[in-house]
Amino acid sequence: MIIIFPKIAVPSYKESGVMLEKSFIATQMENGIVLTRRRFTKERETWELKWNALIQDEYETLMDFIKNTVHYGAISFSWENPWNSKTYTVRIVEVSKWNIIGGAKCDYWTGSITLQEV
Repeated sequence: MIIIFPKIAVPSYKESGVMLEKSFIATQMENGIVLTRRRFTKERETWELKWNALIQDEYETLMDFIKNTVHYGAISFSWENPWNSKTYTVRIVEVSKWNIIGGAKCDYWTGSITLQEV
C-alpha cells in the first residue's frame, strides 16, 4: 500500500527550500592533492517545507499524518513537489516547533517539516 502525503495548503514558496546531499568523499594526500569519489549511488534531495498560516483543520491533518500514519520518520510515503509536480518517495527527518498565530481561537499555525528522499 502506498501512503500519500495529505492534501493541505501549499507551503510558503519564499521560505521553503531544497538541498542536495553531499554525496562524495574527499581525502587530502600528503602532497596536497585531493582525491574524491562518490559516496552514494543516488543523489538525494532534502526539502524544508514551511507554512506561515496553516489553518487549524489542515494542521490537525498534518500532525495526525506525522504521528499516526508515518510515525514521524519510520515509514516512507509519496509526496508531490508542488513546485515541479514531480512525485518523490520521502520520509520526515525533522519537525520544527509549531506556533499558534491568531489569538485564543488558535486560527492558524506556523512551522515546518523537513522531508528527505529515500
